[in-house]
Amino acid sequence: MIRSTFLLCAIVLMAACFACAPVPPPPPSPPPPPSPQPLVCNVVANVGMLPASFDPTDANSTPVATGPAPSSFQADIQAAYASAPLFQNQLCGLDGIFLTPGPQSWGYRNRNDGKRYIALSTTLWSGNPPTALTLDQYENRVFGPPLSWTAQIDTASPPIYLPATPNNAAILAALAHEFGHVLWADILISPRFTPPQSGRFCSGILSQAWSGGLQFAVWTAFEDRDTNPANIADDPSDPPSLGDPGPSEAKVLKLWNALQHNVARAHRILWRILALGRPFPSLLGAFSANEQFVESFTLYTLMGATTPLTSLPLQVSPGLIRDIPATISQRKRLSKALKCFDTLFNPHRP
Repeated sequence: MIRSTFLLCAIVLMAACFACAPVPPPPPSPPPPPSPQPLVCNVVANVGMLPASFDPTDANSTPVATGPAPSSFQADIQAAYASAPLFQNQLCGLDGIFLTPGPQSWGYRNRNDGKRYIALSTTLWSGNPPTALTLDQYENRVFGPPLSWTAQIDTASPPIYLPATPNNAAILAALAHEFGHVLWADILISPRFTPPQSGRFCSGILSQAWSGGLQFAVWTAFEDRDTNPANIADDPSDPPSLGDPGPSEAKVLKLWNALQHNVARAHRILWRILALGRPFPSLLGAFSANEQFVESFTLYTLMGATTPLTSLPLQVSPGLIRDIPATISQRKRLSKALKCFDTLFNPHRP
C-alpha cells in the first residue's frame, strides 16, 4: 500500500513538472514568395550571339547564333520587353532576336522565306560591367557618322538630345526601331519582292511626305536618304520666322548641304524640319519614308510603355528646343500615324 502511494505521488509530481515546462515558440513564418516576374516568350528568353562575320544586308540569309548572349544583356532586353505590354506580342512573333558585335543594329524580313529577325548591336552597352546607354545617348547617334554634325564643323553648339523622361528606355527604343523595319516589310511589301505601297498603311499617309511613291530598297542603311521628299506646308500655329527655310528647304538633303558651308543655316533647317506641321517623329525619321515609318512606330511604342515617354528634348541651338513627345497633341500629321498604329495593335483604346 505504501509502495503504491509513493508510486502515485511520483507520477503526479512528474505530470506537474511537465505541465510547468514552457511551451516552445511556434516556428517562424516562411519568407514571402518573391515578386512574380513577367513571363517571357521563348524568342525573348533565348537571345543569341551572332558572329561578326554575319552580313544581313542581302535580306535573304538566316542568322545562326554561336551561343547565348551574355546574361546581363539578356536581362536588359527582358526588362525592356516587360516595360511595354503592347509590344510583347510583336517581339514574340519574331523568328529570332540576336546580339551582334557589329556597329549597327538591324531588322529584316527574309525575302525568300518570310522569316523575321532583329539584332541589337553590343555598342548599345558601354562600360565594365556593361550598362545600357541612356535614351538621349541613343538618340544622339543621329548626329554621328555619316551626318557627322560634330564640334569640329560646328564650333558654336552642335545640336544635342537632352535627357528624356524617362531616360532609361534605350533598349526598348532599339528593339522597337529594328522591329519597325520588319513591320515595314510586313505591311507595305506584299507580296514579297514587290515595291512598298503607301496605300497599305494609314490611307497612304507616307505619300504626303514623299512625292511619286515610296522608293524600293532591299536594304536601308543608317541615314540612307530618299531622293523624293515632298514640300510639306507649314502649320499656321508654327510659321517660319523671317529668313527661315520654307517648305522646299526644310529637307535633310538641304540640311546636309548646309553643313558643308553654312552651319548657322543648318540649325535653322533642322528647326523647320521638326516644325509642328511636319509629320516626322525625329530627325532620323526625315531621312526616308522607311525611317519615317520606323521612327513613328518607335515613338508609338515608347509613348505606350508602362512608364510612357513624355519628353525627349532636342536642343537645336542654345535656347531652341524641339520636344516631340511633349508637343504630340499639336502635331496633327504625326498623331494620325500613331493612331493608325493603335488601330493595328490596340484597337480598343479609347
